[in-house]
Amino acid sequence: GITLALREEMAPLGIEVTVVEPGAFRTSILGKGFIPAKTPIKDFAPLTQPLTTHVANFSGKQPGDPAKAAQLMVEALTKTGRCKGKALPSRLLLGKDAVKLGQGVLEQNKRELDEWAELSGSTDFADSCKP
Repeated sequence: GITLALREEMAPLGIEVTVVEPGAFRTSILGKGFIPAKTPIKDFAPLTQPLTTHVANFSGKQPGDPAKAAQLMVEALTKTGRCKGKALPSRLLLGKDAVKLGQGVLEQNKRELDEWAELSGSTDFADSCKP
């Protein structure tokens, strides 16, 4: 997406680009930061009520430690500590839950790519240059 394009465009200038993708971290976003609608729409209750219940049950129990995430971000961006000698990733996933979700997205994308490869490739001119 846009991050990968920006990453390529900025590389010749010595500017590195990454997107940080955090999982669930124990912050106040699900506590004080979660503000349900004052006037709920009845028709949306089947969608919103389970989310509200989940948020109430999950708040304060998120697996991610914000201090550890901040430390890793600093190390990754400055290439120090555990990240010394590592290239900055295009995507920095934080938390085991984020990694698991990312792996699932990759697997789904691979399945779709494989399923649609033949049809997607059928749109080329017969006399075109091959990539």
